[in-house]
Amino acid sequence: MAGALTSGTYRGLGSSPLGSADLTLELDLLSSPKQVTLTSPTAGRFRLDGQVTPESGGTYLSGTLVNDQGVGLGTIKAHVTPSRVTGTAGIGPAQWQLDLRR
Repeated sequence: MAGALTSGTYRGLGSSPLGSADLTLELDLLSSPKQVTLTSPTAGRFRLDGQVTPESGGTYLSGTLVNDQGVGLGTIKAHVTPSRVTGTAGIGPAQWQLDLRR
């Protein structure tokens, strides 16, 4: 697939009723297994334990966000395009609407 999304770093704000958070999503879809991490300066770093599904115009991410000890602490459902990430992610009580840019 020409121009397929394989890697990238996206940064921006996740907004929620509890307030916004600076978030960074990093993708490495060429590695095996595929690596997807979400980092928040306040909540920490989490990796995706779930599905990475190609879709028209990008990639769909869904599954559990786990910490370095392998404990599932949240979820993510996000659409990733070459320029933007939209969707939702949550750690504990914080559930963010994602608006991240490359």
